[in-house]
Amino acid sequence: MPQRQHDDPLAWFPEDLENPEFERLMPENGDIDNFVKQHLRGKIKITQLRKFFDEIVSIERKLDKPDFNLDAELALLIPKVKFARARGLCPEEFVKLISKIQKGVNEDGGNKIEKFKNARKILEAVVAYCKYYGGG
Repeated sequence: MPQRQHDDPLAWFPEDLENPEFERLMPENGDIDNFVKQHLRGKIKITQLRKFFDEIVSIERKLDKPDFNLDAELALLIPKVKFARARGLCPEEFVKLISKIQKGVNEDGGNKIEKFKNARKILEAVVAYCKYYGGG
């Protein structure tokens, strides 16, 4: 039986990362805040979140280099997050979030760099809300 959208913890994730509705995503009691409260609070340490956010920031710093391969760098995040999951360091919903980010940036069409920068903002908000709710 197919999963209904309201059962999907990431139903809120923008279909178009080039034009996300930040006014819906970012505020208190917005989609990201609710996602963190329901699926990440108490289930992931802030150090683990920072590790992945720092990787995203590192990728962002390399975007203007001519030999840089954004697709390859994002693809490397998937085995890293799955390894963290296997070690019990993050919940499945975080694995799905990183996967959605990777797929959303790599979708055909649009400006990949703009999509990546918007995905970074989304992950930054996730980290901030986790920290707000006492992520350790």
